[in-house]
Amino acid sequence: MPDTALNRPGILCIDDNKDGADMCAELLKMCGFDARACYDGETALRMAVESPPALCFIDLNMPGMEGDELAQRLRELMADHAI
Repeated sequence: MPDTALNRPGILCIDDNKDGADMCAELLKMCGFDARACYDGETALRMAVESPPALCFIDLNMPGMEGDELAQRLRELMADHAI
């Protein structure tokens, strides 16, 4: 049974430092959350469309799309999806 079927809060850990994102997601999984790691803003946006998260941990200093821009785009995206 997938974690989402258990109504666990979905969390995205977004960091260009793969070890940091993976460690964050694994720690949250150990605490019972449905956590996923991703390593850039574009991937985070795609993942949020596929399965809207309840919470995001976002690195502010990422190449490409910086964390503050990603946070704004995620807010807009989630408002459109009414979660």
